[in-house]
Amino acid sequence: MMNCLTSLFSQKKDRSVHPSNGDDLQNLSGDEKRNIVAKFEQSRRKRSVGEGAHASVHRVSYNGRTYALKAYFDSSRIKKVLLFQRVQAIGPLLKHPNIVPIKGCVDNGRCYVIMDYVDGKPLNDNAVASNFSIREYADITGSAPSLLRERREEDFSRRWSNTVRFVEQVRSAVSYLHENRYMLRDLKLDNIVVIVKNGVLQKIVIVDLDFIRHMDSDDGLPPEGDERKSLKKTYTYLGTPTVMSPQVVERRGKYTEKADCWSLGMLIHYLLLGNYPFLDEKTSVADLKNNIIWKPLELPERLPGDAKDLIGKLLQKKEEDRPSLQEIKDHPFFVL
Repeated sequence: MMNCLTSLFSQKKDRSVHPSNGDDLQNLSGDEKRNIVAKFEQSRRKRSVGEGAHASVHRVSYNGRTYALKAYFDSSRIKKVLLFQRVQAIGPLLKHPNIVPIKGCVDNGRCYVIMDYVDGKPLNDNAVASNFSIREYADITGSAPSLLRERREEDFSRRWSNTVRFVEQVRSAVSYLHENRYMLRDLKLDNIVVIVKNGVLQKIVIVDLDFIRHMDSDDGLPPEGDERKSLKKTYTYLGTPTVMSPQVVERRGKYTEKADCWSLGMLIHYLLLGNYPFLDEKTSVADLKNNIIWKPLELPERLPGDAKDLIGKLLQKKEEDRPSLQEIKDHPFFVL
């Protein structure tokens, strides 16, 4: 049994450096990519600005620009499971303002991914999360003095607006992937960087594409010509248990891009309430998985109706009952 799953699934992310969108920049040339990697490898100080299960991220300056360089720990392993090959093939093809642009990849015995650098913090940062959560506003009318009540209502409104704008940007980015036949497969807090200024959300960027795959090929790489096989489903068990859909948790069945829809529902719940459904501090990993598969979803009364309806739709146990991200585009939740 575990006392808390947070420590198990959290990764050492951040110190305010992450890739951003760089649509105005062309991909780097072969020489530029190799020079960036060489500069990193020759530097004496290789302090990471972020670290996850598979790689560390480092800040590297080159020709007047600053890049985020992702260095994988076990290159032979990530190539064996085609992780690096997928990022290398798919990353440069993606053009969306809320998805990190991959500027280039290098394999010189160790695998590297080069991205733009931007100041920001991951969504699992407490200071960032405080701009979204409304869990302390169970009753903003109450018996509080009018001035305090007014201030609380203003703060509630700001946090609600931030959440709606955040969810729409994530929805748009992942919907773009689905429309182009990609699954993200690991939509979670620490893979999303948030830029907040003066308490107001400016932009989010999905910064980790390690588990992305194409839906129309056996190996997950973009198919060429007649190679399309309309696979549509995959069965690989991967991701983070707190945001896994029932189909991923079960391992036996196959799943589609609707697994990403479930993850978005879990993120909305966490943003608004500061916790995940099916999980508390006494929940073990095994209990969490059983809860995801079997336990009915229970949403608190204090949750606004539009949020409750959207979360309920995205967290349907059966994939066929879950709406696509395109289908929820006009949901009342998104109306400010």
